[in-house]
Amino acid sequence: MIGSRGKEETGVMRALFSFLVLAALSASACASVSHEVSVEAVCAPGARGREFVSYRLVQPSPVRQNHAEHAGALQHVRTALSGRGLFEAPPGILPDLVIEVDCGQGATRGKLFTRMVPVRADSLNNPFVISEPMTMVVVTQRVYVSPKFLLLTARAGDSTQELWRVWTSLTDESVELEPALPVLAAAAMNVIGHDTGGITQLRLKPRDVDILFIEAGMKVARR
Repeated sequence: MIGSRGKEETGVMRALFSFLVLAALSASACASVSHEVSVEAVCAPGARGREFVSYRLVQPSPVRQNHAEHAGALQHVRTALSGRGLFEAPPGILPDLVIEVDCGQGATRGKLFTRMVPVRADSLNNPFVISEPMTMVVVTQRVYVSPKFLLLTARAGDSTQELWRVWTSLTDESVELEPALPVLAAAAMNVIGHDTGGITQLRLKPRDVDILFIEAGMKVARR
């Protein structure tokens, strides 16, 4: 599904980018919570194995998100598509693909979260415990989360036929959509033009090389 033009160059660039990122991360170990992303990719049988090299991005009508969030989503999608060897068609040129980009955020809801927390034994007001350094206690708390999603729908540039669709979603405590967009685009990048056979779960670390690749594209665009 990825384009043949620039395919080798893109592969070399991503490989080099991955090497530099991994080298930098090896110098400092950081433990953070992973992103749990739901992913579903669907590809029409007639689109499998076809080569596409150019695209144009469009927004859904009506647009469900504000302009700034949608602009950020578009840039992250451009980076993800470049990682698949695709380039944005110049104005006036019929693209191979017209890709609709939609994103949004669901209603915030409460969720009970239970975990084991280490505490000093003497903090439990037990006068008989003197030397015991730590003990584990169960803590249950209510957190408020909201789902975020990114949806890419591609059709042939000269028809209304849908060729492939990728949906990614995550639920976290952030009240903003924007921080989730690089993660959602990174999750979508490697399943574009494929078929997952249903919804699958993907775990990405915050400093995952694909997320850093997407974030780097935004930094370049802002220069």
